[in-house]
Amino acid sequence: MNRRTLLGAVGTLGAAGLAGCLDDDSESLFQNPFSGRGLATPVPVELTNEGDNHYNVHLEAYDPEAQRETYDGAYTVVPNERVSAPHLDGIDQQLRVTRFGGDHGDDLVEQASITRDTQYVRIRIFDDDIEVEAPEGEGTAPDDDLPEAEEADDANDSQSAE
Repeated sequence: MNRRTLLGAVGTLGAAGLAGCLDDDSESLFQNPFSGRGLATPVPVELTNEGDNHYNVHLEAYDPEAQRETYDGAYTVVPNERVSAPHLDGIDQQLRVTRFGGDHGDDLVEQASITRDTQYVRIRIFDDDIEVEAPEGEGTAPDDDLPEAEEADDANDSQSAE
């Protein structure tokens, strides 16, 4: 057996031996989107300050299965400002939104569950409250003409009743 054949066989056996390690589904630090669980689509995040004061907002997400933090961001949002934050990974995780009140009131905390079906996250900041919207299902980013779609559904319901 010559050297080239021997090195080729050793390389092939080594790669085949490690192939099972790469597909291990145990508590890995990295989520492999190609491991048969589907692609983890990005989830857009939007913050809107509808209050009269500026606020510091902290966003953090935690993957309880892997026991690791998946997202961490801090933003200062002035009144009537809309901020597009970096996207979240579309995996099962918990999102915590903290609005620091500072001189303008108490700190507020809201939580939301993010899954692979979450379409977007919209965070609305008020002087006395935080609203976190994270809808699931098919569709695209939020539409401002949602009431028109509901009216069309009502019209279809009335036609089907006749």
